[in-house]
Amino acid sequence: MIVMAVAGTVNAATQEAIQQSIDDGLAWLATAQSADGHWEYGGTREDVAATSSALLALIEEGHYMGSGTAYEAQVTNGVNWLFNRAYTQAPVWETAGYSRHAEDYNGNLALDDGGNNRMVYFGSTDVYSNGITAPVVYALGEKLGVSATVTTGALAGETYGQVMQDVVDWFSFGQVEPNRGNQRGGWRYYPNYSSSDNSTAQWGSLPMLYANDPAWGLQVPDYVKNELSLWTDYIQNPVGGDWQDGGSGYSNPTSYVNMAKTGGMLLQFAAEGKALSHTDVQNALDFMQSMQDFDHWNQTYHYSSSQWYGGNIDNAYAMWAVFKGLEVYGGLIWDDNGTPLDLTDDFLVGDPSLISTAPGGFTIGYSASPDTSVVGDWYSHYCDFLVNDQNLSGSWSGNYPWTGALATGWYINILNATGAPPVIPPIPVPGAFLLGGIGLAFAGRKLQRRKEL
Repeated sequence: MIVMAVAGTVNAATQEAIQQSIDDGLAWLATAQSADGHWEYGGTREDVAATSSALLALIEEGHYMGSGTAYEAQVTNGVNWLFNRAYTQAPVWETAGYSRHAEDYNGNLALDDGGNNRMVYFGSTDVYSNGITAPVVYALGEKLGVSATVTTGALAGETYGQVMQDVVDWFSFGQVEPNRGNQRGGWRYYPNYSSSDNSTAQWGSLPMLYANDPAWGLQVPDYVKNELSLWTDYIQNPVGGDWQDGGSGYSNPTSYVNMAKTGGMLLQFAAEGKALSHTDVQNALDFMQSMQDFDHWNQTYHYSSSQWYGGNIDNAYAMWAVFKGLEVYGGLIWDDNGTPLDLTDDFLVGDPSLISTAPGGFTIGYSASPDTSVVGDWYSHYCDFLVNDQNLSGSWSGNYPWTGALATGWYINILNATGAPPVIPPIPVPGAFLLGGIGLAFAGRKLQRRKEL
């Protein structure tokens, strides 16, 4: 059931309506925060995930330590709570018929001189929650500076750049080992698990994308990308004439193939350095817009034995994964109404060349001069749904197990369309996309899409 922001009224997702939806969501997050700074979700790893999702939404809207904005105190308390749950660990040599190190930055299978023989994780050694936390570290470094220092917890005095490198090192270390057969190269619930699944593995690949931002100087061992390629080669469903073609399975290529894991797989392809034109990327996009057996893009959230947590629209986990995956492949473009690009008047839409089955006909743009979305504008479809699905309280209900602060934070960041993860280095994108490839993410440092409060 969809809960309208105004009972009985369908709200056009104009830029003003989107900003109001963001503002209402942030206000709800501020009231839902616990006194000690975290957002409650039922356990250590769950609280870390929900707190990180909420913090990312607030930070990307311009609220952070020293910002002097309405929610600076909430972010400060939340960041203190999170970093008071930061732990360090020395990387363990991995010897499953081979030898390598998480700080092998120059291909010698050993600890580099530039490494510090330390890794960082938050709350628990849970890959899911730490993958959701990594963008918060990156976002703080973007706002405060890569060389700004952490002020609380075990990492006090360390720069955000140093912490981010140690987070990347933790994920490098945690990759499933080469002695695990076709399960090698992915991630699962905890580091060095005995098998992989491609719901978890997207969170392992996400931190790797930050190494593509030259301002941070982060490094990822080549073996991590090589091993990840082995995993995605296995887990992507081969093209053979059925509805699963090109999609991502769970622990094998035919298990629980759905939109959420396929969106996450696009992140993995980006971490490997695969261009938009790569066959694997194109096959994944074909799955997302396939009409075989059912309408893949427009299918709503459901639970089934064939897809597990399936569907796209109204599936919080899927929408967040698909948004990130399409974003990194240049799926957001500027609608400039045929005039020179002006980031104070123009707005982002979805590139229709990527998802042909996203419906058009939604009212978009600014209220004074509204426009209508075209067929294939997947992003305006997402925005229209989210504006109209928001609760009167400002929250989004999401769906089990992604509800409350976790879903609300993700949805705000989709509507905001800024921040993490950065787009991978320049890759071929369709059309004349002025800020395509790396430009969109990094230009955002100077030209913010929406207001910073």
